Amino acid sequence: QPENAIKAFEAATGLSGDGSLSQPEQVEFKGKNGPVTIIADKSALEINTVIALLRAHAVRGDVYSARRVLAATEGSKNGVVDDVPTSDWSKSKLLTCGVICYNIVIAAAAKAGGKDGIDVALDVFDCMADPNPRGDQVYDAVTKDLVTYNTMISVFAKEGRSQDAYTIFYSIKQAGIKPDKYTYTSLIKSLAAERDIGGALEVLEEMKKSDTEVDVVTYNTLIKAFCQRLRLYEAKNLVTDMELNGVKADSMTYSLLMNGLLKAGKPGPCLTLFESAAADSRTVALTETLSLYTTAITAASALGDFERGFDLFSRMKQAGIKPNLKTLTALMGACLSADEPIRAIEIFNQVKSSSVTLDGQALAKGLRAYCDAGNFTEASEILSYQSDGYKEMKGRQIMEGYNYLLHSSLEAENFQVARDTMTELLQGGYIPSKMTYKTITHGLDLLPKKQIRGMADISNFKKKLDPSKFNFLMFVLDSISERKLICEGLFYSIIISEGQRLGGRSRFISSLLMNAKREGLSYDRITPYTWSDLTALQQNELLEKSLDAESLPSLQIRISQNDAYQVSATEKALFFSLKKNKIQ
Repeated sequence: QPENAIKAFEAATGLSGDGSLSQPEQVEFKGKNGPVTIIADKSALEINTVIALLRAHAVRGDVYSARRVLAATEGSKNGVVDDVPTSDWSKSKLLTCGVICYNIVIAAAAKAGGKDGIDVALDVFDCMADPNPRGDQVYDAVTKDLVTYNTMISVFAKEGRSQDAYTIFYSIKQAGIKPDKYTYTSLIKSLAAERDIGGALEVLEEMKKSDTEVDVVTYNTLIKAFCQRLRLYEAKNLVTDMELNGVKADSMTYSLLMNGLLKAGKPGPCLTLFESAAADSRTVALTETLSLYTTAITAASALGDFERGFDLFSRMKQAGIKPNLKTLTALMGACLSADEPIRAIEIFNQVKSSSVTLDGQALAKGLRAYCDAGNFTEASEILSYQSDGYKEMKGRQIMEGYNYLLHSSLEAENFQVARDTMTELLQGGYIPSKMTYKTITHGLDLLPKKQIRGMADISNFKKKLDPSKFNFLMFVLDSISERKLICEGLFYSIIISEGQRLGGRSRFISSLLMNAKREGLSYDRITPYTWSDLTALQQNELLEKSLDAESLPSLQIRISQNDAYQVSATEKALFFSLKKNKIQ
């Protein structure tokens, strides 16, 4: 609780905890017999108190406050940090600012990261004296020690600046200081962050040759780098190297390997690794962690094996491990992968009724479960509440939710829910993506099965003649036209293909779509009809209206190079179909 530590400092000393000249507010603390007010006494200021204050700022990553406190302790005259004047605490005889204070400020900068963090870290680092191998101090300044150098390497490692990290590393050697395992591990982390795995391995070899202890943290740093880049074979070789050097794997090692296998699309081997470790008396204790069980359940989910997922969940509770939201979300995923939405809904409702706050992933799984179970009302309520993007579900998750609800409702031929979903999507300021159009056509079972160059897709012509799907497609066209959005070329070709298949009025309207597309009719026009209006008319009424380009609804099409052949083929097929049936 760093905030409370800072308040306690201010109450005890009467000084501002951020090292500025401002006066802190008086704070009351809870006592056994009621509120207690501490009488401030500046004589309480001593170096251990300052160290505790600096550590509180370091935990918070408040680099400027930490630097200001350091400046106040040094007694900087007219000092300013981040445009805020610093105080002067140097009059206290109990303050002697040692290397530990400087190191804590650099650590705070490392935690803060970014340009500000690096600037403060370099400022403090440059204020310190370099170690003199001869042992004589050149000028009156705090001397850097190995912790100082290691922390600076960590600062550069976090920002992926391996060359700067190497510069600090060479400075350690020039100062006659022997690097330790933390030095090498930080340097390896820096190189791995810049994808220089070869350089990181070279540092590992140098570490071994220098007789520096190589521990599991060092190996895990390299294993993580390999797993992130899906170089699992090299990661496995490192584990073998660990064993040969007498370093035992820990829970983090297994977690990195299992997550690497999952990322590589290998849930089976991921589960095998977990079960092998769980069956070995030497490693079973390592597997009894929340992280590993959650990863194992996620692997079972990817395999669609919800029974194994529930078995792992049961074993987890027997081991005394309390599942968290991520675990339960993974279990919901296992149920959904096995087409067991009711079980997923049961878990979702259990989480909802608990004190746990649902996150975006859990809500997305719950939404999918309701959709799969055909409960579109509950699914719609989740999306409606989350649609502003400022709650638990973020923009991408919301868009994926709309797409899934569209697909599920269309697949169930619940066109009213699909219409309401599309309307809400557009009114919420979301723009349909290519995936949205693909979702609609897939949900309507109209996605082309064959796309042969120069030939139209014929797979949809064997389906029953149901105008409901075509009517919905017209509704989508009107909806995006109202928002002045451009229709994707593939979606347009599927519409006219479906109109040709249905024949009659739908085929004629498809010909009007083709005319509107050819004319490139702008949205900045007032037209008497929408595409849905035209769909509601009978064919003879359409022919009587003698619709010309000016009276057609607006339509803007974007045709990518990949869609050009499909669009051309469907238009040709429609043209010949119209000619054959003498509908001009």
